[in-house]
Amino acid sequence: MAYAELKLGVEYDGLLHRDRWAIDLARANRLRELGWELFTFTADDLKPGVDTIPRQLAAALALRGARR
Repeated sequence: MAYAELKLGVEYDGLLHRDRWAIDLARANRLRELGWELFTFTADDLKPGVDTIPRQLAAALALRGARR
């Protein structure tokens, strides 16, 4: 998922990504070079009662001037 106009990307890394670690890091670094901020979340972030995703994304969106 991405907020292209704000250059803010969100991705989920499941078990399938463990073999792509180096590729994913290189891609993330390329995005940073272009001014993007990238958040990567895992299954632990989706557990009930965990507020990591909405808390971090709300802060990042606010910093980039997003309107509610």
